[in-house]
Amino acid sequence: MKCIVKLISLLSFFCGFSQSNSDSVSISTQITELRKAIDSLSKTIKSHEDEKDTAAIVCLKRTADILVYNNDQEATDTIQIREIVFDIRDGLILDIQVIDNDNRVFTNYWAPIAITRFNNTCSWLTSRYLVPDPKSKIHQVKPEYRYVHTCDFLNIVRKGVAVPDNVTFTFYKQGDKKILTRGAGINQVVDLRIFTDMFAALGSEPNGLAQIEGSSRIFINNKNWFKRSTTPFRYGYFLLQASKLDSKFQFTELDSSFTRLKAIQRNTVSAEIGLNLIGSWLQTKSRSWASLNGGAGLHLVRLKNMQDTTLVSSQFLFLETLFEFKELNNFGLDFNGRVLWQKFSGLTDELSMLQPILRLGVTAYWNPVNNHSSRIFFRTNYFQEMNGGNNPFVQIQIGYSAVVSSLITKEKSKN
Repeated sequence: MKCIVKLISLLSFFCGFSQSNSDSVSISTQITELRKAIDSLSKTIKSHEDEKDTAAIVCLKRTADILVYNNDQEATDTIQIREIVFDIRDGLILDIQVIDNDNRVFTNYWAPIAITRFNNTCSWLTSRYLVPDPKSKIHQVKPEYRYVHTCDFLNIVRKGVAVPDNVTFTFYKQGDKKILTRGAGINQVVDLRIFTDMFAALGSEPNGLAQIEGSSRIFINNKNWFKRSTTPFRYGYFLLQASKLDSKFQFTELDSSFTRLKAIQRNTVSAEIGLNLIGSWLQTKSRSWASLNGGAGLHLVRLKNMQDTTLVSSQFLFLETLFEFKELNNFGLDFNGRVLWQKFSGLTDELSMLQPILRLGVTAYWNPVNNHSSRIFFRTNYFQEMNGGNNPFVQIQIGYSAVVSSLITKEKSKN
């Protein structure tokens, strides 16, 4: 504010300046002052813009005489911190390693640490000690866990509830600080996919010949249950897909040969919205998760009867399990199993009632240049009516996937 007042006063001086003011301050001096005021104002504006992009600030308060606790939360020892290594993914400290001068490591064995959303910023980090066993007559040792408390040496300040960008960094000395910036777009998880179905392109099957799909995952909660990596309602998501069919499959005959699977196979537009009911690490310190999701959606399909062709919607509810394997930097693999209960609006008899359909799927991602924003993917889905009676169908899709908001983030960081 002071720099703005200074700038206004200097501008006022120049507006009222005349050559006859012989005892006024020299023009060169005022120009120098004006430049300083403009520079100060520019820094203030830039600082304000940077603050708006901040999701959290992590700071190392101290490194010396950090208390070590036992299972009863009684202080038993102290350590001197040599370095702290952070690996942050999707708003979680997925891995934190506190290394002392004796090379002992304290870490989050059982659960990731949420740095945003609905939890506090203090957690216990664990190391396995070998301590004397008082019950032993030959002075043997037994393993016990010892703990350090992150609030004894770390200060994490949240700025709102935005999920920060993924990052790894290391602290070495007291006062080290890291500003975690907000993910661009919708939390850095907007996928835009363009693909074709190989059975449609090569086998003349009524699958989507050319398809475009957009999906977004919005993180809601990163709080752990049971002091483990079990997290309820971790994210919500939506998906929208449009398909272009071969000209001979533009509509489906509404006759005795019509089935629910035909309607799914030949749909032109799909939309769904879902919620992660519960999720958990697949293994300790893993970037891979197992999830149970539920939601609802619709398909649009062109039906032809004796009179005309019309666009009809089918609605469905679904429950699915999802396993996401992301251990490698340039490769990922997802498995999913879904049961969806489908019915048709405007149709009668059996088609107007909910009927279960099974979908099994596998998706593989490959980052050819280790760029997570640009991926080639392969996906196959298998559909089958659970009450039998109709032939199943398979989709084999290959295409390109771009994480749009990550690309925006990279472009912004260049400017």
